[in-house]
Amino acid sequence: MTDLHDNRDDFSAAEALVRAAAGYVRPSENLRPRVLEMARAERDERRALRRVWHLAIVVMLLGMFSSIANTWPAAAPARGLGNPFEVVSPFEQPDAAAQQGEFGWGMVDSFRELNLPTVV
Repeated sequence: MTDLHDNRDDFSAAEALVRAAAGYVRPSENLRPRVLEMARAERDERRALRRVWHLAIVVMLLGMFSSIANTWPAAAPARGLGNPFEVVSPFEQPDAAAQQGEFGWGMVDSFRELNLPTVV
C-alpha cells in the first residue's frame, strides 16, 4: 500500500512550481484586442450563417406556396377583358354544369353540328 504522505509531497512540489510561475506569466499588450477581434469575427460568421439559413427557409416556403398556387384553379377572366392571345376551345361550355364535368346534351349537339362523316 502506498503512503498518502508521499503523494501529498508530489502535489505540493507541483503546486509550488505553479505558484512560482505565477509571477512570470504576463499577458501581452495586444491580448485583449486580439480576443475582441476573434469574438467579433465569430459573431459575424454566426450571423451570416443564420442569414443563410433564414434565406433557405424563405426560398423553401416560397417554393411550397408557388407549387400550391399553381394547383389552385385560376379564376375565369371576364369575357372581352382577358388576354387577346388566349386560346379558346370551340367546345368550351360557358355554363357551370360544363365546368363541373356534366356535359349534358350540349356536347352531343355540338358534335352533330360538326358534320363528321359517319362510319358504317
